[in-house]
Amino acid sequence: MKQKIALCSLSVILCAICGILLCAAQTSLLPMFVSDSIFVLDLLLCLTVALGACGGPAFGAFFGIYAGILADSTGGFGISILPLFYMLCGYLAYVAADLIPYKKFLVYLATGAILILGRAVVAVIYVMLSSGSVAILDVIRYVCIPLILGSALALPAAYPLGLLLTLPVRKIKHDSIDKIM
Repeated sequence: MKQKIALCSLSVILCAICGILLCAAQTSLLPMFVSDSIFVLDLLLCLTVALGACGGPAFGAFFGIYAGILADSTGGFGISILPLFYMLCGYLAYVAADLIPYKKFLVYLATGAILILGRAVVAVIYVMLSSGSVAILDVIRYVCIPLILGSALALPAAYPLGLLLTLPVRKIKHDSIDKIM
């Protein structure tokens, strides 16, 4: 039992560190290399979807809350819905992966694409609430399209990271199923 707790704790600690590193990369390093808002990557959303698809509903949902808080701490305003949205993304990624257990990577990509579109809608809501005098076509052109393209490019790379970070959790689940059968 203590070994299972230690493995889960290790996985959670590694995910927390990885979340901080991705948040720092998303807000500090990537803007230095990518100028004029060509691509805006939401690395935290990609990792949340990967952890939800690979680690299970609780893992994806709890990391989603953590990722939403991290994303808000780097530039959010007031009360935000990002922790709730990311939590929902982590849970829905598990539901989709569990619904269609074969071809998990393709299901992950399809689910991730849909959730990235949802994140673009949330970005539009944020921009429209923070400055109501912006034209909607400008928001789509300068915020939504870069967010969708950048995150879609990062989505396939997040899946192996999600598999690696949830390896201890998946090993515990596999061992528990073997003992039952």
